[in-house]
Amino acid sequence: MNDRPVGGEPGTPDVTGALVTITSRLVGSPDNAAVLRLVTEVGTGLLGATATGVMLTGAHGSLEVVAASDETARFVELL
Repeated sequence: MNDRPVGGEPGTPDVTGALVTITSRLVGSPDNAAVLRLVTEVGTGLLGATATGVMLTGAHGSLEVVAASDETARFVELL
């Protein structure tokens, strides 16, 4: 993934490229888990992080880890 958007400064995250990557993989009706794993993979690269996770809030305010780029991220999200 290119780390520079069109017309952007070097070192600026390529948000457009990240969204294109995610959107292009949505073709063919992937399951929710696959999409969320993709979001963590792309997010890790986009943010320059070592790991990322996705948490959602349930109807009653409970938090749930729904995806993580690796087991360490999942553990941190659970904390």
